Amino acid sequence: MKTRPIAMFFACCGLLLGPAAAPAQVRIAGAIAGTVADGTGLVVPGAEVQLKDELTGTQKRVTSNGSGSFTFPDLNFGSYEVTVTLQGFRTAAITHVIVEASRTTDLRVTLEVGAVGESVTVVGAAPLLEATTNTISNTLNRDSLTELPLAGRNTFGLASLAPGVVRPLGGGTHFNGMPGGTINPTTDGINNSSNGFKSGGTSFFGTVPPRLGAVEQVTVETSGLGADSGAQSGVNLKFITKRGTNQYHGSTFLQERHDRLNANRYSNSSRGLAKPINRVHEYGGSFGGPLVPAGKLREKLFAFVNFEQEYIPATAIQTNTVLTAEAEQGIFRYVTPAGEQRTANLLQIAAQNGFQSTPDPTIAALLAKQHQAKQFGSLLGTNSLRTQDFSWLEPSKQINNYPTGRVDLQMTPNLAWMASWNLYSQDDQGRRQWPLPDVPVQYMFHASWWITSSGLNWTITPRTHNELRYGIQHSGDTTPNRGVEFYLPNGLVNGRPARFTIGTIVSPAAPNNVQTPGLPNNLQNMVQDAAPITGRHYITTVYDTLTLLRGNHSMTLGGSFRQTDWRDTSLDAPGSSGILGFPRYTTGCAIGDPALSIFSAATIPGFQSADQAAACDLYALLTGRLTRVQTGRGADVATGQFSDFVYRENWTSSSMGGFYGQDSWRPGPNLTFNYGLRWEFAGAPHNHTGVATFPDDANLLGPSTGLFQPGTLNGVQNPVITRGKVAARADLVNPAPRAGFAWTPQFEGGFLGALLGKGSESVVRGGYDLTYYDEGTNMFAATAGNNPGQGQTLDLRPGLPGFAPGGLTLQSPLPPFAVFPLTYSNTYDQSIFTFGSTNFRTMQSDLRTPYVQSWNIGVQRELAKNTVAEMRYVGNRGSHVWRTYGVNEVNIFENGFLQEFKNAQRNLAINQAAGVTSFANRGLPGQVPLPMFEAAFGARGSQPALPDGSAFTNGGFITSLQQGTAGTLATNLATNSNYICRMLGNTFGPCASLGYNAPGGYPINVFQANPYAIGGVLELVDDGSYTKYHGLQLQLRRRYTQGLSANVNYTLSKTQADIWADNATQTVNYRTLRDRTFDAQVSPFDVRHVLQTYGTYDLPFGKDRRVGIDNRVLDAIAGGWTLGGIFTFQTGTPFRLMSGRSTVNGEDAGVILKNGLTVEDLQKMIQISPGPGFNRYWIDPKLIGPDGRANPAYLDVPTNPGEFGQIVYLRGRNNWSLDGSLNKQVRITSGVTFTMHVTATNVLNHPIWSTPGFLGQTSIQSITFGQSTQPANNANPRAV
Repeated sequence: MKTRPIAMFFACCGLLLGPAAAPAQVRIAGAIAGTVADGTGLVVPGAEVQLKDELTGTQKRVTSNGSGSFTFPDLNFGSYEVTVTLQGFRTAAITHVIVEASRTTDLRVTLEVGAVGESVTVVGAAPLLEATTNTISNTLNRDSLTELPLAGRNTFGLASLAPGVVRPLGGGTHFNGMPGGTINPTTDGINNSSNGFKSGGTSFFGTVPPRLGAVEQVTVETSGLGADSGAQSGVNLKFITKRGTNQYHGSTFLQERHDRLNANRYSNSSRGLAKPINRVHEYGGSFGGPLVPAGKLREKLFAFVNFEQEYIPATAIQTNTVLTAEAEQGIFRYVTPAGEQRTANLLQIAAQNGFQSTPDPTIAALLAKQHQAKQFGSLLGTNSLRTQDFSWLEPSKQINNYPTGRVDLQMTPNLAWMASWNLYSQDDQGRRQWPLPDVPVQYMFHASWWITSSGLNWTITPRTHNELRYGIQHSGDTTPNRGVEFYLPNGLVNGRPARFTIGTIVSPAAPNNVQTPGLPNNLQNMVQDAAPITGRHYITTVYDTLTLLRGNHSMTLGGSFRQTDWRDTSLDAPGSSGILGFPRYTTGCAIGDPALSIFSAATIPGFQSADQAAACDLYALLTGRLTRVQTGRGADVATGQFSDFVYRENWTSSSMGGFYGQDSWRPGPNLTFNYGLRWEFAGAPHNHTGVATFPDDANLLGPSTGLFQPGTLNGVQNPVITRGKVAARADLVNPAPRAGFAWTPQFEGGFLGALLGKGSESVVRGGYDLTYYDEGTNMFAATAGNNPGQGQTLDLRPGLPGFAPGGLTLQSPLPPFAVFPLTYSNTYDQSIFTFGSTNFRTMQSDLRTPYVQSWNIGVQRELAKNTVAEMRYVGNRGSHVWRTYGVNEVNIFENGFLQEFKNAQRNLAINQAAGVTSFANRGLPGQVPLPMFEAAFGARGSQPALPDGSAFTNGGFITSLQQGTAGTLATNLATNSNYICRMLGNTFGPCASLGYNAPGGYPINVFQANPYAIGGVLELVDDGSYTKYHGLQLQLRRRYTQGLSANVNYTLSKTQADIWADNATQTVNYRTLRDRTFDAQVSPFDVRHVLQTYGTYDLPFGKDRRVGIDNRVLDAIAGGWTLGGIFTFQTGTPFRLMSGRSTVNGEDAGVILKNGLTVEDLQKMIQISPGPGFNRYWIDPKLIGPDGRANPAYLDVPTNPGEFGQIVYLRGRNNWSLDGSLNKQVRITSGVTFTMHVTATNVLNHPIWSTPGFLGQTSIQSITFGQSTQPANNANPRAV
């Protein structure tokens, strides 16, 4: 046989490649496992079993072994005929035996005594009882896919119908409480997830959407994974492309979605706004059959093609936040403690105090354009006192194409090859930021994604089989280039088009002058930033599996490899604030800005200190007062220089893989043991160019070797960051055992017989598996790959050589930028970046590969011939879960600052009693010295003492003392060069560089372990987090019978974690690094109760139905109708209450419950009631004070310095959704059928009013506390 050496070569190559180094072995081959028995139930060995593919005619033969068992592995999905013959028995034939991807169809064939020439034929079906596997899986076949309600033609979302799935409102989809990185979607066995952004929240995502016309089956595996499929995943989502058969079949479709059929959004209808134009025109078709119409190849070579296009002309509601008309004039509206609204003219107050009182012309022109735009839309009332929402209908257009092709070749009876290709291309033609004729179109996007899979299945002998599969996923996208002239509508500053950060203020509570919102931080430029980006990404997968059938054992050996290459180029760099060489201007009031002091209760009656930031923010915006100007250059690796024109290249790769051995042992016809071991290898995530810089373990904490040890300087005294390709080493020792069983008890009576059924009516099964999963390339790119040194920052802000706080406006000439780093180098001292608002991030060098241990035990019970119920317990624990967090927690205990803070509070109270607003030691009775504050504010060498407005009378510091926020005040001292350098002096190199020429009296790690990271964040990715899950899952499955198919599943579960995040790249600090157990909490996707039901029902009217209609015309009208539906109910997701107060460190201290209020009481007070305007209250209004904040009689802020309050977790309201479909088939001829399919999502247009959504947290200090502005599903009204 000529093909045998070639096939052997491919098989050997696959086995050699398999154990190489990366993941994603997800087998899609199905199998048939059967037992041959006689009429008395005794097994029959030596029977010849013939298998015929009913779609292509291909045949295979095996012989039943000594236990009467037989197995056909490595089968395509489809319908098969099984024929069993043995001398002395009648021939038994079972037709239409359904094989599903990755699942085993269990058969029991009974031979009757008689002549071979006599035959008995029965009709088979897809398995309901799973008698030989312990894998928990769920499959949707073609009929379910086409008849269930589906929003569009993307079938990916149907994978979420499996038991154990939670879909928090506004959050990602999770399976059995596992981290998102465990989800592994595949198309024809090849990885289809976005492996670059896998950690960035796109775990439940298919890069190439599986289209309805191209998909045959969807299988979801959630627990009990075998060694052959549990590769770098805890959950497998398997989408299988249709294949051609030996008969020609074709179809064409036209699908329309039109806004006239849809309901309006609540937010629109409540305000009298029209529905947005939302029209999707979809059309296409498919064709399949023999690729060659005649000759030998007709029965060997089959093809299938599908093409779909979406044409989406739309007008979407675009909403920008704008200033109110009075705010544009400098009128500041505020609420007094008594709840009374008042106004103050900020420009007049500025004039009275000798400050600029005329509007900046550039800002005035920008605001005038925004005011002009208001004529093209509507102003919407909000609860904000100084801003409004401005909305209009903005047109857009998008064209998406989805071609698919598959070829199957039966090269010989024992050798089969297939290849498939799926493409998704998108042309988004963009939209404007404002409805004005001179505003250019932006947000354009052009991309194409494709995935190809190729497989070779070889039956070496009837007892030896091999499958080799290879595939590539590719994505490429382009954001069109935008030159400087693109930004002209923003106005000119210093002769160049401007880029602004509008609506932010440097809050006294913010570390290192970080911008935090005073006004809502979404006041828009006329044109938004968008650096040109091009992406090219490849994910390569190869795996090989050898199956050995030996006696009662079905053994598999194999290996897999996956390589991810993520390559983006963009005209920006870390620290460049967007586009290279193009400054961005930030308006606001910096710490120490004299303008802060003019906005107080002395100048604004009834003014609250909490409003000071917003008042100064508005004033700074109108007058063009700046806190920062920033731009940058990119690193050119080729020249070893920094450049304004070089594109940054993020080329990151990761590789994972392993090899395995597994056995499925059937010691008897009613018992199967499945066990095996997989060994995973995780390659080191790395950067190809070597441009990345990061600190190693020793340099992370710099001069310290531990946290909270002021004065202990036994670490690296001059820490560095170094260019490199690898931050975390490869992890090569990852054993993954698994074991399970499936037992079919044979009870003939008694209690167990009544409970579990007689004969083979039930299956008890359970298992344990350990699976590793990967977190994609984005973990490296977002952390160790995102540090200074890849760009050169040009920065102007207070505290650096540049300008004094409040000393620079948009009309000022720019002083020279502070440039760092000054030169390109392979190693940088961290000290040159100190105070530069740059971040140091890295990965733990011995980072472990995260894994999930999962276990399950359950019982399947056949209730009727086509109905099975299952009850099971599923548990799992995620270990070595990756987490990104800050390690430079501010210290207020060991350094004595907490006591000094309390002393300062006492000094302030004594001074205020004497009519002086200051916390200085004025020698009054009861006052004490404040050495740390005096050092921070006083003279140091040639540096003079700070003025009172920046020292003992500073409004921000006094507010911190009044509020008890010791962590806030310590952070401000520790992260501002004006203060920390007066404490440290020239003993700290970065301070010496700023002109401090005398030593200070405090150790350089007085507040933070690594003071060289002052100015930015110091973040680490480690593997110290975890997840836990326990769930009871009930499922009822009814195969299509007598016009009804149904699946009902209910899950009662509890999920815990120590990380309040959806994915590992979201930086989530520990509440305190002093005790990480404080973060033990409910998981953000802990939804306790989920009920899902879906199915179809044939109305009983029509030909061949219960109420027969023989008249063809009447049957065409009234017959052949089928209803489909999906109903989901789930309880609310957790959210937490925050105060915005930092009494211990930089983290939120939580809240204080008063008047005997408990968390249980609060939970009972979650309710929906009418609120102001179109809003709703989601909590009892008695908990809301007259100023809109939480009523302090019940919910208050922590005020005790050095003590945390309580982090209160509450749960949102229950929610449900109902989708429906109506299907109608009309037979035109024997081979032509017309189908009408109508789908409606959110059929009843049910609004879901709820609490803060997924990962929600709400501040009790918000003036809109307890309010929802719109339903959580506002963007999803009824759509037809």
